[in-house]
Amino acid sequence: MQFAVTVPAVADKLLQIGVSKILEAIDEADFLDGSYGYRPGRGALDAVFALRVRGDSMTEDQIEDGDLILVKRQATATNGEVVVALIDGEAAPP
Repeated sequence: MQFAVTVPAVADKLLQIGVSKILEAIDEADFLDGSYGYRPGRGALDAVFALRVRGDSMTEDQIEDGDLILVKRQATATNGEVVVALIDGEAAPP
């Protein structure tokens, strides 16, 4: 009797996996590239990284040369927020 219960459970799981692959492909087109939450292969931790500060352009915000800062990747910024920006997709040279 245990076999009769196992086969439908496996078939159901395979169907769930197949449907989720189809829905992920459809929904993926609606996400912005900078969106990281609840996506296959991307998680919230992928959107956070550490940078070592070089220079003194942010000392008014108590961010000093040599500081290690945590940065959250996001597509937009609100007026007054401190941002780190890539120029042409790359960081400034050392």
